[in-house]
Amino acid sequence: MTDKPDEPSQPDQPDDAPQTDGAAADGEVDLPEPEAPDAAERPPTPWDPAQGLPSAPPPAASSPEPYNPAGTRKPGPGMGAGFGIGCAAYVLGIPIMLASLSATAAAGALGVLWPFIVILVISALLMISERTRRVGAGMLIASAAAWIIVIGPCIGLLGGFG
Repeated sequence: MTDKPDEPSQPDQPDDAPQTDGAAADGEVDLPEPEAPDAAERPPTPWDPAQGLPSAPPPAASSPEPYNPAGTRKPGPGMGAGFGIGCAAYVLGIPIMLASLSATAAAGALGVLWPFIVILVISALLMISERTRRVGAGMLIASAAAWIIVIGPCIGLLGGFG
């Protein structure tokens, strides 16, 4: 026999393979730590983690007037006010229609819908003047919604489909 001490048998490994000390004997492979790229190769980061969390952006310059790139904003009520007025007009038009139902029922559908037709005509007339055009546009949006969602289906249900 030989006089060499018993050495644990290790499979043949190439010379450049990482040496293990037996800690990864359960099937895990010890990989070398990846090298950090140079600062020139690294993409820029928005903030440096060593400085902590990034600060808030500087406040914007305040201006007394709201942003208006074209300079076309004129004082006065806008489309939102017109939409509110249109919704309120249709809410008031329902009791007016119900109150005049017996008097105008003989005239047919036109007699029953007269409050809503008046609101629609007033909204269209408000579109003529430049001063009231935004209010009229808002009221016409409310009119379109009311006719599509409420009045049209009600006429279809009451009048039948055929």
